Amino acid sequence: MKLKYILLPFVFLIFIFGLSIFSVMAPDRDISKLENRGLTQFPELSKEAVLTGAFFKDFEAYFTDQFFKRDKWVELYTLWEMKMDKTFVNGYHVTTDQWIMPQPSNTFYKKELELSAASLNELGAMLQSRDTELYFFPMPAKVFEMAELLPSFVPRGKGKENTNFLLDNLDEQVVHGVNVSEKLNKEISFEEKKSYYFKTDHHWNIKGAFFGFKTMIEEISKTQPIKSELNIEEEYDFTCEKGKEIIGSWNRNLHMLVNAVDDMPCHYHPKNFSLADMDYYNGVISEEKKMEFNEYYATGLQKDLQQMEYHDAYANNYAELNIVNHEKDNDIKALLIKDSYANPLVPHIASLFKQTTVFDPRYDKKRSTIDLLNDRDYDVVIILYNTNNLIGNMYRFDMPAKLDK
Repeated sequence: MKLKYILLPFVFLIFIFGLSIFSVMAPDRDISKLENRGLTQFPELSKEAVLTGAFFKDFEAYFTDQFFKRDKWVELYTLWEMKMDKTFVNGYHVTTDQWIMPQPSNTFYKKELELSAASLNELGAMLQSRDTELYFFPMPAKVFEMAELLPSFVPRGKGKENTNFLLDNLDEQVVHGVNVSEKLNKEISFEEKKSYYFKTDHHWNIKGAFFGFKTMIEEISKTQPIKSELNIEEEYDFTCEKGKEIIGSWNRNLHMLVNAVDDMPCHYHPKNFSLADMDYYNGVISEEKKMEFNEYYATGLQKDLQQMEYHDAYANNYAELNIVNHEKDNDIKALLIKDSYANPLVPHIASLFKQTTVFDPRYDKKRSTIDLLNDRDYDVVIILYNTNNLIGNMYRFDMPAKLDK
């Protein structure tokens, strides 16, 4: 009996000190692929850092990040929490049929939304003075649209209330604001809507994206000479890459422990033309910036990846992309200002116009939207953000989004 009491703490100490020694001896890692973030590196040792205590605080973060087999320990802990049937694990709820859902924000951002509306109205007025139309499409975000998957006692969030408030505060004379979420929920049942989103990622899939695309065509055709309707079944072939999976952003936060077999990358392919026939430029239109379609879109399929990120399945993110459609008989120049919800649609949207500039404010650290508009002329400007992106830097059109901290 006494031997047991002596051995237990002794074995425990050996285990702890052994892991510490392995942690010190193991080479430091720069990133955690599972968490998709950089890991803390050994802090700078200086007299000032020691005296202020900053060194010890930074060293604690360093030791935590570089702990021996850290990802495996965190994965095991996450798995244990999931087996305990907790409502939320790492901030996410997993349903019995493998849907991952976070708890939606229950905050009504009145002041921030008023600022976003004011910015959109100001931009719309400026564009109207140049005879340019402004369209704003807040696309329905999964976090709010699929909230019914959460347990009944969990609040559904204020996403739709925030969206309605923002759209209601737009000046219809200068901004064409379209409530895509309202249209979606009027026309599509919740069960059918499940086929519009990835289970383990925060994005919609190509089916959901094409609902948004169809809505865009119906609205923009009211003021621009483009086709007025989209018959998806007649105009497109639909394919899915069986055996390949999306690395879901929410699944990554659960250490890829949720079965993602249903999250296949799927695509719509036009029957009467090829998206690859358009000219693509990584930046301004110039020969040195020209790129092939397969360098930009569905690069994960070109690399034959079995597991791929959302941007590998669809479009990569660039600060500026230009697409020229020589076969289009209109002369419309369009500017698409986007977040990642537009990625599956970019070449499809570009097929509607003679020339399309795609601008993602998140990736341009130097230019603002106004800078771009002062340098170019467009017939139509389209803002395509998701409804979980209604406030903040991306509505500060007069300054680079990355610089407004």
